[in-house]
Amino acid sequence: MNPPMLSPLQDRVTPVIAAVGGALATLGAWQIGMLAGFPALPAPVAAAALVVLAAPQAPAARPRAVVLAHLVCLIAGGLGASLPLAAIIAIPLAVGAAAAVILAARVVHAPAIAHTVIMIVAIAPGLTTLRYATAALAAIALVLALRAALLRMTPSPTA
Repeated sequence: MNPPMLSPLQDRVTPVIAAVGGALATLGAWQIGMLAGFPALPAPVAAAALVVLAAPQAPAARPRAVVLAHLVCLIAGGLGASLPLAAIIAIPLAVGAAAAVILAARVVHAPAIAHTVIMIVAIAPGLTTLRYATAALAAIALVLALRAALLRMTPSPTA
């Protein structure tokens, strides 16, 4: 199925709104990450914001795909971090498992995979893992709120 055609006004407005929204989402993720003690948090959130805000009608930008993919990847990262394996083994196993689940569930949202890697290389298992996952989901909620606002503000194709 082809995506809907954009009007000339949408062609000019959507990139501006997406850029401003992406900057706001990244700033929000940075604030959440710094408060929670995770300076790496903005990386996957900024990538998610680009997908969600630049192409809000895309399958990868749908709230179901965004939330479930991030949740699956956070769980995979938490499990990978808890394995008694070197990161060089744990990362491909966790990323492969997360990718298999999100592909099978048809909730592909590629930026979420970054959480899996971050949790294994930068986050200690246990409560810290849960704190990172909570902070990440809060930041993703911010991105989805911006998506909803973008969809309300974007002119309809008939404008």
